[in-house]
Amino acid sequence: MEAAVLAAFVDLAGDTPATTTHSSLIRHSTFVLRHLVNVALVAFIALELFNVFVRFADAFAAVLLHNFA
Repeated sequence: MEAAVLAAFVDLAGDTPATTTHSSLIRHSTFVLRHLVNVALVAFIALELFNVFVRFADAFAAVLLHNFA
């Protein structure tokens, strides 16, 4: 009986428990999710810095084109 129960929890490969497959899938999906969140944050920060640069360039052009006379 114990051998049948043990065989139910062992993967077809013969040495890894079936729960290991699920936990590695969960670990992989959380890694992918964290990676995508990091990519989104870096892209957001880069776009914000680009926006600041464009605003400074716009303000500098407005100062240069202003007629003080």
